[in-house]
Amino acid sequence: MMRIIATDPDYKKRSEQNKKNRRGGSMENVVEPTHFQGTISVVQHDKKMVAQNQGQLPNAHDLFLKTHFKEVPGKGQVAANTKEKRIAETYQKKLEETRSQRIQKSPNEFYWETVGGRNKKGRVKGLGQSAELYYGKQMGRGSRSSQQYTPSVISQMQDQMEHRVQALQIQMEAEMERRIDSRMAEMKRIYKESMDEMMSRLTNNDSYSTIHPQHRDPRDDPGSGGAGHGFQAIA
Repeated sequence: MMRIIATDPDYKKRSEQNKKNRRGGSMENVVEPTHFQGTISVVQHDKKMVAQNQGQLPNAHDLFLKTHFKEVPGKGQVAANTKEKRIAETYQKKLEETRSQRIQKSPNEFYWETVGGRNKKGRVKGLGQSAELYYGKQMGRGSRSSQQYTPSVISQMQDQMEHRVQALQIQMEAEMERRIDSRMAEMKRIYKESMDEMMSRLTNNDSYSTIHPQHRDPRDDPGSGGAGHGFQAIA
């Protein structure tokens, strides 16, 4: 029996595979982690980010990065696996393309399009139960709502607030620019008036300097020894 087992090719193949599995597998078949969220749920991560962000809900992509990427010394942000890395790269590409085309979309909509909406189980990739905070509930499996972007009430409120903040920033920047332009115009006016006054004074001084002094005979100068009013010469 032992001889048969030892010479059985199927047995040898299974035995070698079991050894690799016990050692953690070969370098070519390393099992990649699915996330980096640790022992706490995605919802708990979301709550922590809300607390750190002064009560503001992070967008879906930021939550995804928090739970599927980690900082590695010397390597920067590293994805849990190749799928998560591809999602982040696709999201960034979509974001840059729409910005160059000046298309207005929320980050949550970008993320929805990147992961393809809800999967067959009605879940949104990388968000867990937190998906309900960002997207409307699915009406039923296989329905069009699984692919159609529908923001949740919270997401809509946050988008409205962000739009108002952006509009206020634009208004403040425009008002500040108007004030700066007005101040610059005033400074230019004052500078021009000062230069005109200075040039006027210089012009007046030049007119005085062009008057030639009256010619006098040196002999009439008391200090020249002239015959007029000078002193008598000492013999």
